[in-house]
Amino acid sequence: MSRPVPLRVRGSRAGFRQLARLRHAPAFHPDGLTCTGELAMPGLRGAAWGVPWLDGLGRYECVVRLSRGAGLPRPLPDWLGLAVRALDAGGPGRPVDLLLTSSARPPVLRRLPLPRGDALGGPYSSLLTYRVGGRGMVLAAFPRRRRRPLHRSPPALRRAPP
Repeated sequence: MSRPVPLRVRGSRAGFRQLARLRHAPAFHPDGLTCTGELAMPGLRGAAWGVPWLDGLGRYECVVRLSRGAGLPRPLPDWLGLAVRALDAGGPGRPVDLLLTSSARPPVLRRLPLPRGDALGGPYSSLLTYRVGGRGMVLAAFPRRRRRPLHRSPPALRRAPP
């Protein structure tokens, strides 16, 4: 026999469904850019993680989605999301999914989501600790630095100069 769903959970679900209906898009991350790319792992620098795809030197074909988390109107900053699916990183036919959010650069603040207007203006990190090789780790991605910030939405990045 299944347990009854608490009222607060039912209310949350109904609220997110209504928001999605009003937007004609998902409640979270409704506005984004999906593209393909390559995830390059530089090999070990220091202690081993105990995970082959993180420890080794390698390149993985990937699908990447950069999105505005709350879907706030531009030009307001938003919590940006970076989703990476590294194909075959877990072995042939076994993708690895990484979900990251815009965050601060200092490691001590990296778990705190940071709203941003520039999609390439700072790091992205995992909010939760991953248990890797018996240790708790926070994963992060750092965009290449640009001379000038883009201050564009994720879809506008497709038209941005390299």
